[in-house]
Amino acid sequence: MSTRRLFVGTFLTPEQQQALGSLKGHRDDLSRLWHRKLRFVNSLKLHMTWIFLGDVEEENLAAVTEALAEATTGRKRSAIVYDGIDFWPSPGKPRQLVMTSRAVPDEMVALAGEIRRSLKPFAARPDDRAFRPHITLLRFDSAPGAHARGRLSLPEDLHLERVLPLAHKIDDVSLIESHLGSGQDEYEVLKSFPL
Repeated sequence: MSTRRLFVGTFLTPEQQQALGSLKGHRDDLSRLWHRKLRFVNSLKLHMTWIFLGDVEEENLAAVTEALAEATTGRKRSAIVYDGIDFWPSPGKPRQLVMTSRAVPDEMVALAGEIRRSLKPFAARPDDRAFRPHITLLRFDSAPGAHARGRLSLPEDLHLERVLPLAHKIDDVSLIESHLGSGQDEYEVLKSFPL
């Protein structure tokens, strides 16, 4: 049976994507400083994920779309301000560098709860973790012993004041297919739901 790798997300604006894409210019310096290989996320793919569904059977696509439409109907637009950059899960064992927010608007938490509740039956693996909106900027290699190299910190010459704070308007929610590993490394918006 055919499956599609799906998630629900909201993309940054092209201007925001371009501004954050400029951080790639620091890749070599950061790689040397942190003694790790870094994989920056393609700036056109920068988004906030509401829920990752994983491999969904093709026959369930219409039901997923319908459930997402119902979950977003009548919801208001909102915005979130990303005001920090963190190493996840920790500076001692980082797998990702992410933009985070200290204050998540209640309406976003409510929308996330409704999206996750509505789409949980279609998720390949249940995810009951708290909603933590973020933008993944880069991923660290998973080389053996990488965590033994110490806790990481952000260098001052990264000039994060150029990209932070970043106000992300939540005007829509999109059902997105990831073509990662299929010979292409792209995201395809299957359907967007305006708020």
